[in-house]
Amino acid sequence: MSNYNKKELQTYLNKIDRVFKIDKLLSTKVDEDLTVKYYRANGKYYRWLHSKQGAMHFPLYFKTGREGRSHAEGLLQQPLHIQKKVRETNAMRILELGSGQGFNSIFLAEQNPHAEVIGVDLTPSNIAQSKRQAKYKEVENVRFKECNFEQLHFADNSFDLVFAIESLSHSQHIEHALSEAQRVLKPGGQLIVFDGFLQQPIEVITDENLKKAAQLFTIGFAMHDFRPIKSWLEVAEKAGFQLLHQEDLSVETLPNLINFQKGSKKIFDYPRLSKIILGLRLLPIPLLKHAISGVLGPYIMQSKTVGYYCLELRT
Repeated sequence: MSNYNKKELQTYLNKIDRVFKIDKLLSTKVDEDLTVKYYRANGKYYRWLHSKQGAMHFPLYFKTGREGRSHAEGLLQQPLHIQKKVRETNAMRILELGSGQGFNSIFLAEQNPHAEVIGVDLTPSNIAQSKRQAKYKEVENVRFKECNFEQLHFADNSFDLVFAIESLSHSQHIEHALSEAQRVLKPGGQLIVFDGFLQQPIEVITDENLKKAAQLFTIGFAMHDFRPIKSWLEVAEKAGFQLLHQEDLSVETLPNLINFQKGSKKIFDYPRLSKIILGLRLLPIPLLKHAISGVLGPYIMQSKTVGYYCLELRT
């Protein structure tokens, strides 16, 4: 797991630089507007290439003991874990932070017809697609609202369970997002998070190529950044959360990351053609930048620069 192909990473950083100029990319200011533009431009490609049902997260592949051996099964692993917690806690009001195109919230609403599920998301096109999907599937106990999860429009102590699947890494101010999650949760309520984290602070990473790769990966996904898991948990504790469980699922993300990488490499294997496509706007720029993340994902995960975790916390 700690090994990765250093020479190959250097080669692809050079190829990416020929198309986009890495220094310019690294100066990108990732804010809410850029995140919305990313999802607006790439929404249909997620449905076309990743999940017709609207899933936007990484599938998890477990070798033994748990399902998740196909792409479709892998995409269900995070919502199935949330469903397990819903049953354990008898949660009747459930909130998803960054609900994307509604896959997870609709799934939970279907599994729990007597519960109320609400998904909030910044991107209007995501909310519109979520509503269409819920209407198509005739799921009546789910609602979607356009909302910044750093400023939730809900009363204190109004949810039994809050979850976020690969969305809190988009937060501009994680302390605000966690404080808001804590505020709307009832006493003893749980927050479940699936996301990527730095294994150590970016400034102590000595391999400059890995440091660049981690930063470029976040830009390709229009994420604010990867935060070190230790400092993230310290912020959560200050917000009033207690860590119940922490599980490293990095290995389980690799099959998908490697498959994603195979397709993404093809774009940068022909940098002259890619520059023409970029110049003529034949494909959306956010989609081409997304391919940067596709190329670099396995390197940062295999080197243990970044880890993918499930965190369970309680107020």
